[in-house]
Order: sequence, then structure tokens, then C-alpha cells
Amino acid sequence: MADARELLAKMCTHGVAFDSVSFGGRPELTAQDVAAAIGMAGLCDGEVALLRLRYCGDQSSWTTARIAWYARVHDMGIRGRWPRPSHEHPAWMVLALGSLVDHCGPGTCSTCNGVAHLLINNKVQACGACQGSGKESISERQLATLANIPRTTWQRVYTPLLAECRAVLRAIDDRACAKVGFRLRTPAQV
Repeated sequence: MADARELLAKMCTHGVAFDSVSFGGRPELTAQDVAAAIGMAGLCDGEVALLRLRYCGDQSSWTTARIAWYARVHDMGIRGRWPRPSHEHPAWMVLALGSLVDHCGPGTCSTCNGVAHLLINNKVQACGACQGSGKESISERQLATLANIPRTTWQRVYTPLLAECRAVLRAIDDRACAKVGFRLRTPAQV
């Protein structure tokens, strides 16, 4: 059975998934099955928006995902005693937006062309430029400029916080995909 991430991608209209159809008949799981699994997985609106944004390319989910993720980053900042944001330095919003764009953004890596792996000396290896994600990350220089913070201050103070945001976002994504994947299991595979 396919991974939950691959099944979530079936919900978009990119074309026919020939790998899920055997010799005639109907596919094992349809887009309706995946949509029902998302509904039964007990996910909050932010998690559903994150999944739809990342795996289905649903651009209408940006607003919901951004609001939910900013609230989560704000809570992380309060609990973690991060530097307080001000109107002059909206660093928390830049942390939230930067990590969300890195996680769900459409930009593909220019080194591997979005494949996430390279053939080096007849061996398949993860792309070093994108760390095997296939997506191009926002540079720290761009984030520091966006937050109106000197780059040295950004690197010293906010780079570890950005790494924490990215890790939490990956954990949320993994947990949500696991819940959807659990709902998609057939009785024979339980």
C-alpha cells in the first residue's frame, strides 16, 4: 500500500494514478477514500490545511495554514522565552512564514530539479543543496531582510529558533500523515 503522503496527492487533479489501478476495474483507494480518511483522522483545521497545501497543492489553504502555524509559533515563543517581537521587528511572523514556505512552498531545488536525489559516482545520494527535500529553502539573508534585523543578529538569535520551527512543523506533518494513513488501512492490513 502507498504511503499516506502519496495518497494525499491523489486528491489533486494532476492526472490518473496508473500505479493504483490493476488490470482494469477501479483503483484500490480513490480520492474520495483519502478525503474521508482526512475527515475521520481527527485533525484540526490547521493540520488539514497543512496537508492540503503541501501534498495537494491547494493554494486556498494558505490562509488557514498560515494563521494556525503563526498561532503555534507564537505559543512556542511564549513558552520558550524567545525574544519579544515588536512592531519594528516582526521576527516571530517571519519565523512562522519562513518555516511554512520552506515546508510547503512550490520552489524546487535548482541542483536536483526537485527530485531530492542525485546520481554521484553511480550511487544515488540525497541532494546536499536541499538536504533531500527537493525544495529550495529561503536563505537566512532573505529572512533577516524581511524581519528588518541585521544578518549577524539573525544568525545568532533566530537561526536556532527557525530550526526549532522547522522541526515542529515536520513533526506535525508526520503525525497528521500517520493519522490519515491509519484511517486508510484496510482490515487485511491491520
